[in-house]
Amino acid sequence: MENRHSPAAPPNAKGGSGSGCPENKDVAAPNLSSAAEEVAATVATSDDDGLCKGNKNVAADSKKLKPHIVAERKRRDRMRDYFGELLALIPQIPAKSDKGTIVGHAVDYIQSLEKTKAMLEKRKQELAHARQAAAAAEGAASSSSAPPQSVRAMAAVSSDIPQPQLLQLPLSIAVPAPPPQVPTAARRQVGFQTWSWPNLVLNVSDDKAYISVCAPRHLGMQNMVTVLSVLNKHGIDVATAQVDSDAVRSMFNIYAHVTAMDGENPSVQDVYKLAVSEILVWLNITS
Repeated sequence: MENRHSPAAPPNAKGGSGSGCPENKDVAAPNLSSAAEEVAATVATSDDDGLCKGNKNVAADSKKLKPHIVAERKRRDRMRDYFGELLALIPQIPAKSDKGTIVGHAVDYIQSLEKTKAMLEKRKQELAHARQAAAAAEGAASSSSAPPQSVRAMAAVSSDIPQPQLLQLPLSIAVPAPPPQVPTAARRQVGFQTWSWPNLVLNVSDDKAYISVCAPRHLGMQNMVTVLSVLNKHGIDVATAQVDSDAVRSMFNIYAHVTAMDGENPSVQDVYKLAVSEILVWLNITS
């Protein structure tokens, strides 16, 4: 009987023996994707924590700096308001001037006001002395020649108009005169007299006067308003007024008469001279 044996399996080529590992065995690979996700989540969490801490620090710093910023803004607003008010007080300065220009004009303007104040105080003292001298002369004289001498003395003092320097002076800065009062004594009647200055001519006859004023045209209607305001302040009524102008100057021809006088003024001429002297001060400063 013939034995049939199954053929022996060939040895494993890798091991060289018949007891090697199975040929199709699967090996499990490590799960790299899940590990990477865990690492990324950890890094993101740490970044978020750091960002939150940074934002908290920035917010804290902003809270600390906020009062200083608000205070600085308020200070700048106040300075801007102050410079705006200063610019409005200074005449004849461009509206868009820088701060340095405003301060420079303000210093010059204040100096001019101080000089004008000193000049007006000196003139006030001179007029007071002249009035005292006129009163003493009228009381001591027994003849009619004494009053004309006092009038001539007052005319000599009033015709001495000082020439101020610098800058423009608006009407509101002028020294205010006392309110006009109705005179208790009768006015002296005098003849026709004339006084002239480079920018002004005054003709007086009794209580009426013809005044011619030449002023710079660049001030516009401020010229006329200033002249009329000065006359009104001294109790002088304007009957007629005529304005002529060319490219550089304006001419005002005014016919006026005195309606009320200050009781301290000895005559109608002195009322006109006092008003004219104030107009001349303004003209000499603005020209």
